[in-house]
Amino acid sequence: MFAAGPQELVKVNITPAAASQPVSSTIAFSDQPTKRELSDANAIVLAANFTDGELSVAPAALEADVAPRSGSDGEVTVIDWVQVGRFVAMLSSPASGAEFQRADCAPRNSLGDGLLTVSDWVQAGRYAAGIDPVTAAGGPTAPNTGAVITARPQKTRGVPLMILAVRNALAFQQQAGEVTIVLEALGNENAVGFSVAFDPAVASYEDATIGADASGATLILNPAQAGSGHLGCILALPVGKTFRPGTCELIKLRFQARTAALVDIVLTKWN
Repeated sequence: MFAAGPQELVKVNITPAAASQPVSSTIAFSDQPTKRELSDANAIVLAANFTDGELSVAPAALEADVAPRSGSDGEVTVIDWVQVGRFVAMLSSPASGAEFQRADCAPRNSLGDGLLTVSDWVQAGRYAAGIDPVTAAGGPTAPNTGAVITARPQKTRGVPLMILAVRNALAFQQQAGEVTIVLEALGNENAVGFSVAFDPAVASYEDATIGADASGATLILNPAQAGSGHLGCILALPVGKTFRPGTCELIKLRFQARTAALVDIVLTKWN
C-alpha cells in the first residue's frame, strides 16, 4: 500500500507543438481507453477524487522567423522567406546567435547545419506555405567555418549527377553578349544557388533574366562584386515545384564586351 499523504505516481513526458504565443491546455482524467479507479490491497474499490491539471506552454522562437529584423514576430510568412533569401544571397548578414540560428533552418531534422544555402531558403518557403509545421528554433548559432560546399559534388556510384553548366557566347567589342546557365536536371530540383566569376577586363556585367525553363521562379542577384568579376545568384521555383528532367535553361546573363573575345564564365560555387 502507498503511505499516507501525497504520492508521486507517474511522470508523463509531453512534447508540445511550437507556439509563438502562450498556450494552456487542460490535462484531464478520463475513462478511455482505461477506466479510472482506485483499489485497496483486497481488490475493493476506494472512493477517490480525480483532479484535472493544466499544461502551460511558453512561446518559443521559431525556425526561419527572421523578419522583421527588429525582432521576430512569432510567425513564418513570406517576409521571412524573402529575408532568408537575402541572407543566402549575402545581400545582408544575420547576426551570430539567435538570428543565425533561426535563419539556418535546413536540414529540418537537425535544425540547421551551420551553413546558409538555398536549402534554407527552400525550407523557409515550406514553413511559410504551411507545408511543414513550424518548429521551435534550435541548431547552430554561428556559421560552421569547417564546413565546405564543393563546387563539383562527387558522383555516388549508381546515382545520376545533376550538372550545372555555362553556355559560353561570343561577344564583339563594345557590344552585348548573352551567356546562359543551364541545369541538367533529374526532375527533383527546386532551387539552385551559385556564384559566377569572369574577367572584368574582358567584359562587364549588365543584367540577368530568368531562362525559358524557369518560368515562375524567383531570382535574387548579388551584384555587389560584379565590378571585380563576381556575381551571386539564387533561383527557386514556387514551393513544391520542380524542374522537369533534362536540360533546363535557368538564367541568361548579359555582358558588355570590352574586347572581342569569348566571355569565359566559371561557376565558382553552387548548391
